[in-house]
Amino acid sequence: MSVISDGSRVLGYTSQQSLILTAPTGAIGAVVVLLIGYLSDKWRDRSLVMIIVIIPTILSGCLMIGLDPNGIPKNKGGLLAASFLSGTFGAAFMLLLAWNASNIAGHSKKVTANALTLVAFAVGNILGTQTFQQKEAPGYKSGKISIIATLSALILVVIVLRLYNDHLNKVNQKRLADMSEGEKDELKEKMAFADQTDRKNPFF
Repeated sequence: MSVISDGSRVLGYTSQQSLILTAPTGAIGAVVVLLIGYLSDKWRDRSLVMIIVIIPTILSGCLMIGLDPNGIPKNKGGLLAASFLSGTFGAAFMLLLAWNASNIAGHSKKVTANALTLVAFAVGNILGTQTFQQKEAPGYKSGKISIIATLSALILVVIVLRLYNDHLNKVNQKRLADMSEGEKDELKEKMAFADQTDRKNPFF
């Protein structure tokens, strides 16, 4: 997606300059990872923070299409800024792994969910490259559109999962509300070392 990596043709940079100009994107990514870790713990809300860090990458893709629709840059400074904005996406993936840890209980279920997440990430990286067709170089409009579309869909999925998790929390709260304190203590002791999944453990 980076216009800098193809800077010698699109923005007029040499290969060495293009390599140097990738540094701010990495720096932004590193800072955002630390920031979202702090915010998600402070706000106790990983879904909202995930949406916040996905939006700049969607904006980045939109700017890259608008400022470079056919491989002919309209605003080189704007394209450079758009490339820097894309550095926020890595933080969303780190947060997704933390979200799995926070919302999934049970050793087998958690390990399976994390494995499927990494497999999906790897498959996405493989398939994503196929949307950048050589015939569209150096604009790669279809590739940029695919990034915008998939990340927009991701926001929708995050919202749906957030609402679903809120529903499950209410179900657990109702289940516990119908129990006496003695029953709660007995169930809590039973669940402490039972390695039950999040759906079976009302205290999770």
